[in-house]
Amino acid sequence: MKADPDGERTINLLEAVNGIFKDTPFVLAHRALNEALLSVVCFNPSDDAQLQAVWDDFLMMKLLPRICPWFFPVTWS
Repeated sequence: MKADPDGERTINLLEAVNGIFKDTPFVLAHRALNEALLSVVCFNPSDDAQLQAVWDDFLMMKLLPRICPWFFPVTWS
């Protein structure tokens, strides 16, 4: 994990995301932080671009599905 050896950058990212979504139903729980850190460990990014790709995948899987139904509600006809 050359890009984030102690996980501090990932923790800071999720704290920033939670700061944006404070007092909304979109705040991520501690288990999301655990999953993000596990993703970083598993993918073992060696540079910033790879670390940001891991973060992007995580946010697309964990945050975007929670937000999209609010902005683009699914209607069944």
